[in-house]
Amino acid sequence: WYDVFIDKSETGYMGRQLMKIKYMGKLDPETNPLPTNKLKEGAIRFNEPTDRKKQNIQTSIVTFIIICIMFVPEYLNVLFRDVDSMDLSNLFSYFILANILLVLSKLCQFYFYKEIYMFKIPRVGFAGVYTTEFTKKKYIAINLIPDILFGLVPYYISLTKCKFFLGMAAMFVVANSAVDFMNVYHAFVEMPPGSKTFLYQFNNYWYLPKKDNNN
Repeated sequence: WYDVFIDKSETGYMGRQLMKIKYMGKLDPETNPLPTNKLKEGAIRFNEPTDRKKQNIQTSIVTFIIICIMFVPEYLNVLFRDVDSMDLSNLFSYFILANILLVLSKLCQFYFYKEIYMFKIPRVGFAGVYTTEFTKKKYIAINLIPDILFGLVPYYISLTKCKFFLGMAAMFVVANSAVDFMNVYHAFVEMPPGSKTFLYQFNNYWYLPKKDNNN
């Protein structure tokens, strides 16, 4: 897995360029547009909507499915096992924990991006775009592993140790990572071996790099 995360051509096995986060202000197609990669010849868009509203609807559906799947085991724990105290006084503490886990998950993921551009989008909130290209393995890994470490692992602990509010915190993290699981699905199903992916505006594309005929 070392080679999945480390780009030897840029780091020489000694380190990597630190991630840069740039706040770009309010998104405006004319005066403050999205920074984009050059759309490479032959690049194929992931099988995902291009319209932001349709993307949000799709993400909401996946989020709802995740919540339903994860809530059922927690609810069965409450019914049939001796769970920890469900005193609402604990709710605030686990809300803080949920946000800490989510931030750690995203920081772990963002670490592998060279640059992230944050925009404020009216009536939507904040959105980030990046210009880094990834191989199929690395793209799947950086989308999946943080959600496993900071979402699914705490969720598993909550089930085995009967910690209901910990399970709710973990559910919050995983539900807010619905886009990551969608990205993993598209990459796993659509990207052939040896391909790379990049973000163009708000859509992911993949392409096959040209082979060096001199080698």
